[in-house]
Amino acid sequence: MNQLKNQKLIIYSNKKKIDDFKDFVKNFEKNFRYTTTLYLVLTNKCNLECRYCPFPKLSKKEKILMSPEIAGKGIDLWTRHIFDNFDKKRGYFIIFYGGEPLLNINTLEYSLKYIEKLKKENKLPRNNLHIMVDTNGILINNKIVRLFKRYNVMVTVGCDGPKKFNDYYRVDNKGKGTFEKVKKAFMILKKNKIKTFVSVAITPYNISKIKDFSKFFKKYKIEKFGFNILKGKSLLSLSPKISLKEYYTKATDGIIENFRKGKEKRCEYQMEKKIKAFYEKQFSPFDCGGYGNQLVIQPNGEISNCPFLSNNFGNVKKYNKNFRIWNVPLIKEWRKRLPIYNQECKDCEAISICGGGCPLNPKEIKGDILKKDDAMCIFTKKVFNYFNQESNNK
Repeated sequence: MNQLKNQKLIIYSNKKKIDDFKDFVKNFEKNFRYTTTLYLVLTNKCNLECRYCPFPKLSKKEKILMSPEIAGKGIDLWTRHIFDNFDKKRGYFIIFYGGEPLLNINTLEYSLKYIEKLKKENKLPRNNLHIMVDTNGILINNKIVRLFKRYNVMVTVGCDGPKKFNDYYRVDNKGKGTFEKVKKAFMILKKNKIKTFVSVAITPYNISKIKDFSKFFKKYKIEKFGFNILKGKSLLSLSPKISLKEYYTKATDGIIENFRKGKEKRCEYQMEKKIKAFYEKQFSPFDCGGYGNQLVIQPNGEISNCPFLSNNFGNVKKYNKNFRIWNVPLIKEWRKRLPIYNQECKDCEAISICGGGCPLNPKEIKGDILKKDDAMCIFTKKVFNYFNQESNNK
């Protein structure tokens, strides 16, 4: 508790401390106006049928591909956001998302060429712009990798660990496991020196083994990986009677143990965020970019702040040129759930390293997006206590 007082994140009646906290909040709120990430959802179609997929099944008529025109307009809208508050010290990201984005190669290739053109015209950042494709890896081949190399594209591949664990839930539309094809993708990416990351879903089947995943992914030369604690209906669809608290606790213990056993302390993304908050004093990190930091363009051109929740703020085909995602009333409402504003969090000892979790979880589990995300709450408290204990032992 004394540490939090020193960090000025627990405030009592002392006027100076209250003023210090107001200054902290004022600086904190400036971050809402940096829309550093653009999601282009190239398609809502997918070639897999992962059993925990958060997206609903679609009819043939509902499955669409983003056109090059919409992709271009989405990029143009993002450039308006960037240069309102450009910061050369920040990283900017364009993420090609799905569905499975590699099902729409034409628009992907058009977008990469257009991004390169805008960079040359100084309409997009040159040195701190990062491009990423978020894929299941099944369609990666030498031709696609050449495209990645040409435009310096990073890749995030979905993989839930060794074959036995990955293939239990991550299956194709014929019910067959996907690990061998993902492994082949790893080999091609490694051979061509493509910067590769992995996204790992923590499932009831692999949860007892995730403590060894750093060691497993190291042999594939993975740059970094991130654990995803399943949220809302995705988790309940696998096990309707599951104890959420027990699952969140076991997942947290596995993430911490994986971190403890690993020699490369910055390998896993969830722990890396907490390290920056706790040890480097980058307090109150955002776990979600939906507070103004990300712009999401759906395949039909709809503008949103979240790839998973159907918030529609207009369409890139026709919008007011003064539109900014951080000024949308719903976005401002979302911010009330952040720990420094949320009354449920005001007495929490771990508030300084908490980023508020995922809005999807309380919406689907509790029916209220402003409620605490219990998954992140359990995770943050346990990590905070672990870091405290480690600090005291030094």
